Amino acid sequence: MKKKRQSVIILVMTLLLGMQSVLVANAAIAGEEIENVLNVDASDAQTSYEPEALPVLIGEEVSDSVFEESGDFSAMGNVPTCTVKTKKEFMNKLHKYLNKRKTKFVIQFKGSYKKIYKNSVENMFQQAWNIDNKKTSNDFDYLHFNISKYGFQIPYYSKNYTRFVFQIKYRETATQLKKVNKKVKKVLKDLKLEGKTRIEKIQAIHDYIVSTFTYDTSYSNFTVYDGLVDKSHATVCQGYALLFYKMCTEAGIPCRYVYGQAGVNHAWNIVKIDGEWYHIDTTWDDGDSEATPILYDYFLLGMKNMGVDHEIDSYFTKKSFKKKYPFSKKDYTWDRDYYATIKESTPTPAEVIEETTEPTVTPQAAESMESMEVYDIEKESTEEFSVKEQLQTVISNTTGDFERDLYLQCITTNLRGQWRYEEQSERQRIVYDYFIQCLYDVVGAMNEEQYEQMSENVALINDLLMVVLEYWNVHISTRIDELLESDMYSNEVAQLILNDFTVAQLGELTVDEYEKLYESYDNKILKKCYEGVYYQVIDHMKATVITDYCTYASQLAAKV
Repeated sequence: MKKKRQSVIILVMTLLLGMQSVLVANAAIAGEEIENVLNVDASDAQTSYEPEALPVLIGEEVSDSVFEESGDFSAMGNVPTCTVKTKKEFMNKLHKYLNKRKTKFVIQFKGSYKKIYKNSVENMFQQAWNIDNKKTSNDFDYLHFNISKYGFQIPYYSKNYTRFVFQIKYRETATQLKKVNKKVKKVLKDLKLEGKTRIEKIQAIHDYIVSTFTYDTSYSNFTVYDGLVDKSHATVCQGYALLFYKMCTEAGIPCRYVYGQAGVNHAWNIVKIDGEWYHIDTTWDDGDSEATPILYDYFLLGMKNMGVDHEIDSYFTKKSFKKKYPFSKKDYTWDRDYYATIKESTPTPAEVIEETTEPTVTPQAAESMESMEVYDIEKESTEEFSVKEQLQTVISNTTGDFERDLYLQCITTNLRGQWRYEEQSERQRIVYDYFIQCLYDVVGAMNEEQYEQMSENVALINDLLMVVLEYWNVHISTRIDELLESDMYSNEVAQLILNDFTVAQLGELTVDEYEKLYESYDNKILKKCYEGVYYQVIDHMKATVITDYCTYASQLAAKV
């Protein structure tokens, strides 16, 4: 661990030095040679859904005569080239080239480059990809978030003439885009949306994506092509959200692609209904199992409920954006399917996983627990205790509306007692908290028949814990371990420290002080990792665990 923390200090120093080097913006370019700065594959792991802006390279200023003597500007070989006179023309041409997915092109402007570019390449390009041609779904958000890297160079310029040489890297090529559009056209035809209400259209598109796509756990596929055309059908949330945007746009439904934080970087959509905008997260609605392949947990949510575990980026909370796209605070009311109804009636585990408080127990449940001599944590060191026997006593002596809640409260108390929860480090308690939440989600997702079957058999109670633990280790612990060993994790910790401290301040800390500082920031990132992984897999885990568990229960009943 100490070696890891020392490496983070080095990383912090490196990042600061890297930030300083980026400030060197005006590098001279010889003649018209174009440096290939787009040397990173589109499959490289991304840290943000915004495309990466490359440093602007500006060459020498020359006299107007250099341009005028040669008449009109000459094209650069086979590179697409055009000449424009106004800023509006410039942005329209830039939009046109981007929309055709041109990777290298030249726009020659009869004026000073300062009329087009004013110290922010992001703002300059934003004007182009914010152009929304209603006749196509290839531009606007779909274009914006399919660009991986972008930038330009100015080999030379004068007060009245400028040559912009652009280089663009796309995650989805022009050829792939053609295949995507062909497939989308066929899918929309097969869905038979004509004559349906807007809600019915949105649900049909939502269901198609959720049932077709598979989440890419390698985090290397980001495009609609990966999820829709490629035989793997695997992509991350960006691919889910971009296809939802494209299909809605083609179907005439106002839709936007948005992003923010949901434990990790995450993307989803908003759609317009009756003048307000509602959130839809097709990624998190992907049940990924035969039992519950399609969920509606994040279908047409308002800001209040979406904000419980999704934090939208600050760009989308600006007054200018909210004025144009007013978010509804409340969920949209619609006829949800059976699963959604069941989920709304299940207990919420939030109160149980607080680090410093014990589970809330109703007065009736407390009375029942007292009569059963519930396990005393303080006796754990001197008295042998059987979780299986204790839980069987709890279940067999509890009836009425409190049965399921009491079971979960008792199991939480018993597990924390065995773990010596209060004596553990904050890091270990984070792990325990999420495991307890996992139990709540699994048991809460059971229907009454399944839960009653479990509560009547002590073997089933014990087996449920073992099945949950097995799936926890496979689907959560293993992925968390991989994240902890990755450079991305160390980068996150380092960047978080850099946000609050300078290298000089870190240099003044003693070893013990830095150890404590590192631990506090390390725990913050660990919690983000657990949140991100947990919410990506929990719906799959709930469905699979219950399916396997019920199979086991049936086999056990048959033997009896």
